[in-house]
Amino acid sequence: MFLGDNMFDGLDLLNKWRGKKVMFVGDSLSLNQWESLACLLHASVPDAKTTFLHRDILTSLAFQVFYFFFFLLFYSF
Repeated sequence: MFLGDNMFDGLDLLNKWRGKKVMFVGDSLSLNQWESLACLLHASVPDAKTTFLHRDILTSLAFQVFYFFFFLLFYSF
C-alpha cells in the first residue's frame, strides 16, 4: 500500500481489497477518516468510475476500477 518514501499507493489498496466493503462507524472523527481515505483513493485512480450515495445515516462511495468494485461506507448514529 505504500511506495518508496512512504507514499500511499491507492491502486494497490484497491487491488488488495477487491470486492470488499470497508465501513466506518461513528461520529465526526470517523467521518473525517472516511473522507480522507476517499480523497486518497480518488487521487490515486482519478479515472475510476465512482458512485456516491447518501441516505439518512448511511453514506457510500463505490469505486469501479477495471472490472472490480470497492465499497467505502460510513454509518453515523
